[in-house]
Amino acid sequence: MSTPPGLTAKWLAPRLYRFANAHPEIDTRISSSLNNANFTTDGVHVAIRHMAEHPAPDPALDMEKLVTLSLVPVCSRSFLKRHGPLNTAEHLARVPLIHDETFLPRARTDLERLVPCCRGRLC
Repeated sequence: MSTPPGLTAKWLAPRLYRFANAHPEIDTRISSSLNNANFTTDGVHVAIRHMAEHPAPDPALDMEKLVTLSLVPVCSRSFLKRHGPLNTAEHLARVPLIHDETFLPRARTDLERLVPCCRGRLC
């Protein structure tokens, strides 16, 4: 199975032992990578990836949507007191942002497209 590093570390790895105990006959191996899996050369049979809402069909793959994600700004009360509310894209653009490339590699591009005032401000 191929999964992104964030999903592997934060969700899959802590649960993998239960699957292995329940199914000892299955040889389970995890390949953690940001790159899309190549089912011909990578030796994997299953991959979990973050995709566009409606990805282009690929006749070589069977794809099933697992979940819809919603991303929201989150901050501490002290940050909110210092910078004010984050109610609009303009408010979000004026504060320091933390970006986790391991979770959603395309999120940077998507946010910059959706919130033009954030261009060049994401780390």
